[in-house]
Amino acid sequence: MSKLCLQPGVKFVICSYNRPALIKNKTLLTLARFNIPAESIFVFAGADTDADFARYATLETDGSVAVVVRAPVGLANARNMVLDCFPPGEELIFMDDDVSGFVAVSEIDLATECRAGFDLCKREGCSLWGAYPVPCRLWMADHALKGALFIQGCFFGLVNPGAAYRHGLVFKEDWERTLFFWKKEGAVIRFENFAPVQKFRGNPGGLTSTRTLEAETLETTSLLLQYSDTITTRVRKGWPELYFAKRFVKDRLVI
Repeated sequence: MSKLCLQPGVKFVICSYNRPALIKNKTLLTLARFNIPAESIFVFAGADTDADFARYATLETDGSVAVVVRAPVGLANARNMVLDCFPPGEELIFMDDDVSGFVAVSEIDLATECRAGFDLCKREGCSLWGAYPVPCRLWMADHALKGALFIQGCFFGLVNPGAAYRHGLVFKEDWERTLFFWKKEGAVIRFENFAPVQKFRGNPGGLTSTRTLEAETLETTSLLLQYSDTITTRVRKGWPELYFAKRFVKDRLVI
């Protein structure tokens, strides 16, 4: 598919599968509450049949989003298609289809936060930024950090690397991406003042609907073998979780 010809500005991209009703009631409603214009929103929808895709296509015809693109099934496949459809260097905000809102230290304007994220990336020589991974104000702070930081997959900003990066994993794709850009560029950026709200492993269906403990353990092991000097793991609530080794330093940035 040829590159999308677009107006300048941040693009909000949602990859989805088998959840056209959920995306409208969750992520699209969230973006509308923050006054993100429909012309900045792009849906890449995986569908098993033409009828399944038609349910997504109505989001474009009713003006809810700019474009609905039929994507291959699988989160990695869909996100790789996004990177191929937009020009390298494009500023992309990736969101899951079930983000119901944001928790913040104080009131935020989402468009302003996203602009600040990409401006910090440009200033600091980074491509990847994200938000605090846990929606709990008690643990959040009114600053951004640069360094070895986990960037959650349900909401993140990425300066499109084009063919230089390919998503491969399904369940640990956020760690795969975090580690790639941290190693390549020496750091990623994370805003500690706001966090997306999502029912992790809770909403039925979706691009990771085949998640099993065995599959997630295999992906965790793969990353541990590749980054054995960088990350550690422990089991949390029965599932394997990854963490940066404590020796890595976080540098504080001023928002």
